[in-house]
Amino acid sequence: MKYRRQRELQEKIALIPRGPRGSAQNQFRNAVWFLASQLRYTFEEALDRALRLVRQREPSFVPTILPGV
Repeated sequence: MKYRRQRELQEKIALIPRGPRGSAQNQFRNAVWFLASQLRYTFEEALDRALRLVRQREPSFVPTILPGV
């Protein structure tokens, strides 16, 4: 991953706060990071796909995302 793209992704991921260990929030955050960094989805696509993945296990999950995304 090029440095500039990695830096931008780190800044955007910082807007998704961590949750308690093993929480759906952490699963969501990790899925966004993986999809955007390893599978090269745009950040918005990664958010959408990660939300769908987490909601398969917890249908009522509402992610916490700070303003700025």
